[in-house]
Amino acid sequence: MADYRPVTDDRRARYHAIMQQAFDAESGPAPSYADGDADEDPEDWPPDLSDPRGLVADDEVVSTCKLYYLDATVRGEWTEIGGLGGVATPPEHRRKGYSRETLQGALTEYREQGVDLVALWPSTVRFYRGLGWGVANRTQRARVPPAQLVEIEGPEPAGGDDGRFRQLDADDWERLRSVEVERAQRFGLSLRRTEEWWRTRTLAAWPSGPGPYVYGDEVDGDLRGYVLTHVREGEDGKELKVQDLAGVDHAAERTLLGFLANYDSQVETVVLDGPLAGDLPELVPDPGELDVTESVGTMIRLTDVQRWLEGYEWPASVEDRFVLDVADPLLDRNADQFLVHVADGEATVESAGGDLAGDATLGIGTLSRLAIGAIDVDRAERLRDLQVHDDASRETLETAFPAEPVYLREFF
Repeated sequence: MADYRPVTDDRRARYHAIMQQAFDAESGPAPSYADGDADEDPEDWPPDLSDPRGLVADDEVVSTCKLYYLDATVRGEWTEIGGLGGVATPPEHRRKGYSRETLQGALTEYREQGVDLVALWPSTVRFYRGLGWGVANRTQRARVPPAQLVEIEGPEPAGGDDGRFRQLDADDWERLRSVEVERAQRFGLSLRRTEEWWRTRTLAAWPSGPGPYVYGDEVDGDLRGYVLTHVREGEDGKELKVQDLAGVDHAAERTLLGFLANYDSQVETVVLDGPLAGDLPELVPDPGELDVTESVGTMIRLTDVQRWLEGYEWPASVEDRFVLDVADPLLDRNADQFLVHVADGEATVESAGGDLAGDATLGIGTLSRLAIGAIDVDRAERLRDLQVHDDASRETLETAFPAEPVYLREFF
């Protein structure tokens, strides 16, 4: 029988070997560690940023994952969420259910630590969707000639100071985070990164390649935005890859987009990800010069339905009693029928045990998306597995779970 447990010092070589084969197979089996990565330093165990976990069968680690605890916005409030990474099973142990057991163990641990939501970057959407994760956000990528960015400018700053761009470094992390926090008010699942994360992840050469150049836009001494970039070889010449671009408002971000036009003598293309990539067709003079693609970003999952329902900030205008049938393929405690009574902005929840007629039925993945605003009730009914059986319950759900912009940027 397999056992989910922390990876101790005597098993770290095996843990790293599994990670390397899964995520860096091109380097071969000889041990290799990312320089300067506090999460992979062979002399530092356990890692500083994550909690390594393994599934052990017959005294051998057969599957791995790593647990992060992240400060993120969920419906406008700062909340601790889980960030699940490094889920890997070596080829000789695949198709035995070990990854499933590892995920069960990780979700159970997060729940026991009081964490209700767990995000991950999926290797395969179908696999994780089948185990109860829902798509939190999609991401757009725009490839644009820098000349197209010349005409993008924000309004002049108050006081007539045109601002100035200056190069920043890791010692400016607090100023960078102040901008990050301002931007976070516009997007769910925005992170508030710690000093260690800024220094050893965001501003370092992680997971591979060079660390980014960092430029900030200052107005009267205040940092209004920043952009992190590095230059790489692309299919059609050199590219400027934008790792992150953030402003205290959209005007500041437009100013930074215009700044990127200054790279026209160095690169053929600017590569930009995220919501701003979707805005570019409205901002550039010739949208036909853009190449915009879309893909799945992160996925999200609830660990404890009853606790989350009771802790949710229900609108004060909602007063209702309804029965919610939830399907969960991984966690039995969530695969239940819940009687929910909402009044005065709070909910009491108990198991109905399947004895009542359900007012709404859905899978845990769809419920997780509704929880963070990644989907609204109408789309969840039309496109996913939500079924609402009466108009009063539909009105309650629509009022309680409106959609809002969600975008988790940082890879882990």
